[in-house]
Amino acid sequence: MVIARSRSGLCEDFSAHTGRKLMEECERRRRAVEEARASNFRQGYVHDALLEDANARFIGDLISLEELRAEMRKAISSV
Repeated sequence: MVIARSRSGLCEDFSAHTGRKLMEECERRRRAVEEARASNFRQGYVHDALLEDANARFIGDLISLEELRAEMRKAISSV
């Protein structure tokens, strides 16, 4: 089987696929954070800038889930 595409076409397909996967991952993270935030709000959560900043960095894939958990533990233990 021969693929009749230029190299740039393959790269564009790869870029589109990769970008779509990154967007799906970002959306999955955002939904998880929103669900956790809603649960916490029902339990009396009060806005905490440190936790919100950590959530935003997690959604943006700047920190891992383990790093998010560590920052949450640190913020909760300092209260």
